[in-house]
Amino acid sequence: MKQAVVILAVALVAALAGILIFLNQSNMARQEAAEIAAQQAAIEAAAEAQARAEQAAEARAKAAEAAAAQAEEAARMAEAAAAKAEAERQARLKELNEKLAAEAQAREAAEKEAAEIAARMQALEAEMEKTRRQAEEIARRQQAAAVPAGQHQQVIDDIEKRKAELARLKAEQEKLEQQRQSRIENQIELEEKIAKAGGKITVPGYRVWSPNFRPTAQKERTVSEE
Repeated sequence: MKQAVVILAVALVAALAGILIFLNQSNMARQEAAEIAAQQAAIEAAAEAQARAEQAAEARAKAAEAAAAQAEEAARMAEAAAAKAEAERQARLKELNEKLAAEAQAREAAEKEAAEIAARMQALEAEMEKTRRQAEEIARRQQAAAVPAGQHQQVIDDIEKRKAELARLKAEQEKLEQQRQSRIENQIELEEKIAKAGGKITVPGYRVWSPNFRPTAQKERTVSEE
Protein backbone atom coordinates (compact mmCIF):
# COMPACT_ATOMS: atom_id res chain seq x y z
CA MET A 1 0.00 0.00 0.00
CA LYS A 2 2.77 2.41 0.84
CA GLN A 3 4.47 1.60 -2.38
CA ALA A 4 1.35 2.50 -4.31
CA VAL A 5 1.09 5.81 -2.48
CA VAL A 6 4.68 6.60 -3.23
CA ILE A 7 4.18 5.83 -6.87
CA LEU A 8 1.08 7.98 -6.95
CA ALA A 9 2.92 10.82 -5.24
CA VAL A 10 5.79 10.55 -7.70
CA ALA A 11 3.32 10.55 -10.55
CA LEU A 12 1.62 13.60 -9.15
CA VAL A 13 4.92 15.38 -8.71
CA ALA A 14 5.88 14.44 -12.23
CA ALA A 15 2.53 15.65 -13.51
CA LEU A 16 2.90 18.90 -11.62
CA ALA A 17 6.39 19.29 -12.91
CA GLY A 18 5.14 18.67 -16.41
CA ILE A 19 2.37 21.16 -15.91
CA LEU A 20 4.84 23.75 -14.57
CA ILE A 21 7.17 23.11 -17.46
CA PHE A 22 4.29 23.43 -19.92
CA LEU A 23 3.09 26.59 -18.26
CA ASN A 24 6.60 28.01 -18.23
CA GLN A 25 7.11 27.13 -21.86
CA SER A 26 3.71 28.63 -22.72
CA ASN A 27 4.61 31.80 -20.84
CA MET A 28 7.96 32.01 -22.58
CA ALA A 29 6.26 31.42 -25.91
CA ARG A 30 3.82 34.23 -25.16
CA GLN A 31 6.63 36.53 -24.11
CA GLU A 32 8.59 35.65 -27.21
CA ALA A 33 5.50 36.21 -29.36
CA ALA A 34 4.90 39.52 -27.61
CA GLU A 35 8.51 40.54 -28.15
CA ILE A 36 8.31 39.53 -31.80
CA ALA A 37 5.06 41.44 -32.16
CA ALA A 38 6.60 44.47 -30.45
CA GLN A 39 9.67 44.25 -32.69
CA GLN A 40 7.44 43.87 -35.74
CA ALA A 41 5.35 46.86 -34.64
CA ALA A 42 8.51 48.89 -34.08
CA ILE A 43 9.80 47.88 -37.50
CA GLU A 44 6.50 48.76 -39.10
CA ALA A 45 6.36 52.09 -37.20
CA ALA A 46 9.92 52.88 -38.25
CA ALA A 47 9.10 51.96 -41.83
CA GLU A 48 5.98 54.09 -41.72
CA ALA A 49 7.92 57.01 -40.21
CA GLN A 50 10.60 56.58 -42.89
CA ALA A 51 7.93 56.53 -45.58
CA ARG A 52 6.34 59.67 -44.16
CA ALA A 53 9.75 61.33 -43.97
CA GLU A 54 10.49 60.36 -47.56
CA GLN A 55 7.07 61.63 -48.66
CA ALA A 56 7.63 64.91 -46.79
CA ALA A 57 11.09 65.25 -48.33
CA GLU A 58 9.67 64.51 -51.77
CA ALA A 59 6.88 67.04 -51.19
CA ARG A 60 9.43 69.65 -50.08
CA ALA A 61 11.59 68.92 -53.10
CA LYS A 62 8.59 69.24 -55.42
CA ALA A 63 7.53 72.44 -53.67
CA ALA A 64 11.06 73.83 -53.97
CA GLU A 65 11.18 72.80 -57.62
CA ALA A 66 7.79 74.42 -58.26
CA ALA A 67 8.89 77.58 -56.43
CA ALA A 68 12.11 77.69 -58.47
CA ALA A 69 10.12 77.21 -61.66
CA GLN A 70 7.71 79.96 -60.63
CA ALA A 71 10.60 82.27 -59.76
CA GLU A 72 12.26 81.51 -63.09
CA GLU A 73 9.01 82.15 -64.94
CA ALA A 74 8.44 85.36 -62.98
CA ALA A 75 11.98 86.51 -63.81
CA ARG A 76 11.44 85.63 -67.47
CA MET A 77 8.16 87.51 -67.55
CA ALA A 78 9.71 90.49 -65.76
CA GLU A 79 12.58 90.49 -68.24
CA ALA A 80 10.17 90.27 -71.16
CA ALA A 81 8.04 93.06 -69.68
CA ALA A 82 11.14 95.21 -69.17
CA ALA A 83 12.29 94.53 -72.73
CA LYS A 84 8.84 95.40 -74.05
CA ALA A 85 8.73 98.58 -71.98
CA GLU A 86 12.18 99.60 -73.21
CA ALA A 87 11.22 98.89 -76.82
CA GLU A 88 8.07 100.98 -76.38
CA ARG A 89 10.15 103.76 -74.78
CA GLN A 90 12.64 103.75 -77.62
CA ALA A 91 9.79 103.80 -80.16
CA ARG A 92 8.21 106.72 -78.30
CA LEU A 93 11.52 108.59 -78.23
CA LYS A 94 11.96 107.96 -81.96
CA GLU A 95 8.47 109.30 -82.61
CA LEU A 96 9.12 112.37 -80.45
CA ASN A 97 12.39 113.07 -82.24
CA GLU A 98 10.68 112.76 -85.61
CA LYS A 99 8.01 115.23 -84.50
CA LEU A 100 10.74 117.48 -83.13
CA ALA A 101 12.55 117.42 -86.47
CA ALA A 102 9.30 118.28 -88.30
CA GLU A 103 8.61 121.18 -85.93
CA ALA A 104 12.17 122.45 -86.38
CA GLN A 105 11.83 122.31 -90.16
CA ALA A 106 8.50 124.15 -90.02
CA ARG A 107 10.00 126.82 -87.74
CA GLU A 108 13.04 127.24 -90.00
CA ALA A 109 10.75 127.52 -93.03
CA ALA A 110 8.74 130.25 -91.26
CA GLU A 111 11.95 132.06 -90.31
CA LYS A 112 13.25 131.83 -93.87
CA GLU A 113 10.00 133.14 -95.32
CA ALA A 114 9.90 135.92 -92.72
CA ALA A 115 13.47 136.90 -93.66
CA GLU A 116 12.48 137.01 -97.33
CA ILE A 117 9.47 139.19 -96.50
CA ALA A 118 11.67 141.46 -94.38
CA ALA A 119 14.01 141.89 -97.35
CA ARG A 120 11.05 142.63 -99.63
CA MET A 121 9.69 145.14 -97.11
CA GLN A 122 13.07 146.83 -96.88
CA ALA A 123 13.28 147.06 -100.67
CA LEU A 124 9.68 148.31 -100.84
CA GLU A 125 10.36 150.98 -98.22
CA ALA A 126 13.40 152.08 -100.21
CA GLU A 127 11.25 152.27 -103.35
CA MET A 128 8.58 154.21 -101.46
CA GLU A 129 11.18 156.67 -100.21
CA LYS A 130 12.41 157.11 -103.75
CA THR A 131 8.82 157.56 -104.97
CA ARG A 132 8.13 160.13 -102.23
CA ARG A 133 11.12 162.16 -103.36
CA GLN A 134 9.86 161.82 -106.93
CA ALA A 135 6.41 163.00 -105.84
CA GLU A 136 7.93 165.97 -104.07
CA GLU A 137 9.91 166.83 -107.20
CA ILE A 138 6.80 166.49 -109.36
CA ALA A 139 4.84 168.70 -106.98
CA ARG A 140 7.58 171.30 -107.11
CA ARG A 141 7.70 171.19 -110.88
CA GLN A 142 3.92 171.30 -111.08
CA GLN A 143 4.02 174.55 -109.21
CA ALA A 144 6.29 175.79 -111.96
CA ALA A 145 3.89 174.29 -114.55
CA ALA A 146 6.70 172.05 -115.82
CA VAL A 147 4.78 168.74 -115.69
CA PRO A 148 1.17 167.70 -116.28
CA ALA A 149 -1.10 167.46 -113.21
CA GLY A 150 -1.96 163.81 -113.88
CA GLN A 151 1.63 162.69 -113.49
CA HIS A 152 1.69 163.70 -109.82
CA GLN A 153 -1.51 161.73 -109.15
CA GLN A 154 0.01 158.68 -110.82
CA VAL A 155 2.98 158.84 -108.49
CA ILE A 156 0.68 159.30 -105.48
CA ASP A 157 -1.31 156.22 -106.55
CA ASP A 158 1.94 154.26 -106.85
CA ILE A 159 2.87 155.25 -103.31
CA GLU A 160 -0.52 154.12 -102.01
CA LYS A 161 -0.13 150.77 -103.77
CA ARG A 162 3.25 150.33 -102.16
CA LYS A 163 1.79 151.26 -98.79
CA ALA A 164 -0.92 148.64 -99.22
CA GLU A 165 1.68 146.05 -100.26
CA LEU A 166 3.83 146.99 -97.29
CA ALA A 167 0.85 146.59 -94.93
CA ARG A 168 0.08 143.20 -96.46
CA LEU A 169 3.70 142.07 -96.04
CA LYS A 170 3.74 143.32 -92.45
CA ALA A 171 0.60 141.32 -91.66
CA GLU A 172 2.16 138.25 -93.29
CA GLN A 173 5.32 138.81 -91.30
CA GLU A 174 3.34 138.97 -88.05
CA LYS A 175 1.53 135.78 -88.99
CA LEU A 176 4.84 134.04 -89.65
CA GLU A 177 6.20 135.25 -86.33
CA GLN A 178 3.17 133.76 -84.58
CA GLN A 179 3.76 130.49 -86.40
CA ARG A 180 7.42 130.61 -85.39
CA GLN A 181 6.58 131.14 -81.73
CA SER A 182 3.99 128.34 -81.88
CA ARG A 183 6.60 125.99 -83.38
CA ILE A 184 9.08 126.94 -80.66
CA GLU A 185 6.49 126.17 -77.97
CA ASN A 186 5.83 122.80 -79.63
CA GLN A 187 9.56 122.10 -79.71
CA ILE A 188 9.92 122.94 -76.00
CA GLU A 189 6.99 120.65 -75.18
CA LEU A 190 8.53 117.79 -77.17
CA GLU A 191 11.93 118.40 -75.59
CA GLU A 192 10.32 118.20 -72.14
CA LYS A 193 8.66 114.89 -73.04
CA ILE A 194 11.99 113.50 -74.24
CA ALA A 195 13.62 114.71 -71.01
CA LYS A 196 10.89 113.07 -68.91
CA ALA A 197 11.42 109.77 -70.78
CA GLY A 198 15.16 109.97 -70.09
CA GLY A 199 16.01 110.15 -73.78
CA LYS A 200 18.19 112.17 -76.13
CA ILE A 201 17.50 114.63 -78.90
CA THR A 202 18.89 112.83 -81.94
CA VAL A 203 18.11 115.48 -84.57
CA PRO A 204 21.48 116.43 -86.15
CA GLY A 205 22.47 120.05 -85.57
CA TYR A 206 19.36 120.70 -83.53
CA ARG A 207 18.97 124.02 -81.70
CA VAL A 208 17.80 123.47 -78.13
CA TRP A 209 14.99 125.65 -76.74
CA SER A 210 14.13 123.98 -73.45
CA PRO A 211 16.17 124.97 -70.37
CA ASN A 212 16.24 121.27 -69.40
CA PHE A 213 18.63 120.59 -72.29
CA ARG A 214 22.17 121.79 -72.72
CA PRO A 215 24.44 121.30 -75.74
CA THR A 216 27.21 118.70 -75.53
CA ALA A 217 30.35 118.18 -77.56
CA GLN A 218 28.37 115.90 -79.85
CA LYS A 219 25.64 116.71 -82.31
CA GLU A 220 23.13 115.09 -79.99
CA ARG A 221 21.79 116.95 -76.98
CA THR A 222 21.42 115.15 -73.70
CA VAL A 223 19.26 115.89 -70.71
CA SER A 224 21.16 117.88 -68.10
CA GLU A 225 20.71 117.21 -64.40
CA GLU A 226 19.30 120.32 -62.84
